Amino acid sequence: MVNFQEKVNFIWSIAELLRGPYKKEQYGDVILPMAVLRRFDCVLAPTKQEVLKRYETLKKSGLVKSVRGAQGGYYLAGKPEEISIGSILRALEGSLAPVDCVLEENAQSCTRADNCVTKLIWEKMRDKINEAVDSISLKDLVQEYNKLNNKDNYMYYI
Repeated sequence: MVNFQEKVNFIWSIAELLRGPYKKEQYGDVILPMAVLRRFDCVLAPTKQEVLKRYETLKKSGLVKSVRGAQGGYYLAGKPEEISIGSILRALEGSLAPVDCVLEENAQSCTRADNCVTKLIWEKMRDKINEAVDSISLKDLVQEYNKLNNKDNYMYYI
């Protein structure tokens, strides 16, 4: 499907197939979900290119994969407990170093680099930030979210 009109025609051909066995009063059961999907498409259209760009970045970093076809989609390239928040942040944002002179790659040097007493502080901050975000996995975040939102926590009242 090369262009938008082909996609529209494809969707309507499916609607025509689905419409046949339904009674007239049941048409909404078929058309309403399609209208909702179209609305989602319209609302999300302005961010589509940014999302695809971010996906490509994550894919190049080996964090996500995609499968084409009817059962296809996007999925994590590894187990959630094996993917650190640090790897995601570095893939999307680059180095987490607080200043350019302590970047992991291509560190920028300033005129005071030889006598800089704060460089040690910046390096320690960089290392502690990396250590912190690398110690948290996607699984940890999901568990924390569930805990904060009372998922799987039952409250019994008498």
